[in-house]
Amino acid sequence: MKIFGKMVLLAIVAVMVLTVNASPGPDYAITKKFGKKDVIKVNTISGDCIVRKAVDDGIEVMVLNNHSPRDAFEPKFRVSGNTLKLDERTNGSTNGNSMWALSVPEGTRVEFESASGGLSIYGLEGVFVAKTTSGNIRIEDCRGRFHMSTASGDVNASGVVIEGNSTFGSASGVVNVKLAQSAEHDLHLGTASGKAILDYCGNPIKGHFEFTAKARQGRIVSPFDFDAEEEFDNHHDLYVRKTAIKEIEDPHVTIGTASGRAILRQ
Repeated sequence: MKIFGKMVLLAIVAVMVLTVNASPGPDYAITKKFGKKDVIKVNTISGDCIVRKAVDDGIEVMVLNNHSPRDAFEPKFRVSGNTLKLDERTNGSTNGNSMWALSVPEGTRVEFESASGGLSIYGLEGVFVAKTTSGNIRIEDCRGRFHMSTASGDVNASGVVIEGNSTFGSASGVVNVKLAQSAEHDLHLGTASGKAILDYCGNPIKGHFEFTAKARQGRIVSPFDFDAEEEFDNHHDLYVRKTAIKEIEDPHVTIGTASGRAILRQ
């Protein structure tokens, strides 16, 4: 029921965001508008967050929830200098879901943290930081600097342009990053037991590449041969490291796993 509730809220958000001059909707929807801020910090308990590009320099925040009882959920909006802080509070026993939909200007730094909520970002340029325990992270057609991590969720990024040193990681989930153009900044993908996949999508593969995996449990997959290979001890586990330089020495691209797979696709 919880998953179904989130799907319903997601569908409502999609319709309302795409509808011109949409009204706030039913009584469980709240819409707030703010001036441009350098940083937006979103902290949820289990609420998901969707971030899209604004049509102007303002920020619009839409919050939907179907919590029961109705007053058990409370969204918080705080402005501190050039930072907008958004978080949610629950009072007593409650059942339900929440969804945050943000429209933000280009260049905004978005920071998201949640226990079980997920983050989706579409068509933006900026700095993005996300940390969640079990939520999924999705990024589509964005450019900027990314620091994305989840414990048991998946990280999926497609059509991304890396404009600063970036990291994508999951402990037990899948990390799948598809580049819109060749990486020109240091990039790290990591997972403990899942797959870490970096796909250049036909773009030139250039830079210093390093793959790591447990020697007997992990697997490394690459479209080219390696220049060097070595084994090393990591907390009493035997790992293998394979490296190669393709045309130039920068950027430094690393793909690591423990018992999963470290994969580079051309």
